[in-house]
Amino acid sequence: MKKFIESMRIANGRAALVELHQRRFDLTRLAHFGKLAPIDLDAEVTAFLAAQPPQYLTALCKLRITFGRDLEKIEIDLYARRRVAAIALVDAPGLDYRFKYADRSALDTLRGQVPAGAEPIIVQNGLVTDGIYTNVCVFDGARWLTPERPLLGGVARAAAMAAGEITPAPILARDVEQGRYTKLRLVNCLNWFAEAHDVPWSRTPRMA
Repeated sequence: MKKFIESMRIANGRAALVELHQRRFDLTRLAHFGKLAPIDLDAEVTAFLAAQPPQYLTALCKLRITFGRDLEKIEIDLYARRRVAAIALVDAPGLDYRFKYADRSALDTLRGQVPAGAEPIIVQNGLVTDGIYTNVCVFDGARWLTPERPLLGGVARAAAMAAGEITPAPILARDVEQGRYTKLRLVNCLNWFAEAHDVPWSRTPRMA
């Protein structure tokens, strides 16, 4: 049976963007198992956090929920943001990541296809889709854009779109290669758009 994960941001002992996580959690269970008894993530996470040591209630943490038909386990770790130094485009035409699968081996193998230290940016049909653990945002000199068809629509991406910070649009890999975009940010639930750093880059070659 397939397993899935939902990663959540915990800051000052509280979960963020719970409604968006709940929606994705519910849609994943419905798509794979049909209509099931609902699981209230807010209640489950609140009960879990109440039993954690103080260090997890005063720092930025990553909470990981593993689930299938049922909620299987909840784990928490302190989180330290990683600074991405470079990106590399990599073609992955057959990769399917419509849901947040617990098995991420297909994504992780892409790291071996790019230079050491570079973050893979996935390309399908000539279009930029996602990073490995992130959604992509690029600046065209006037607006911040995000791929209109990511492999997985993240909650930070959804929140940034709702706030008007980013706009969905087709992002051509050739435009990235030719340096059309002047800035790039990688966002996820632990790195919101407003706090994500600009990744240093200019013209970016594509990996074969």
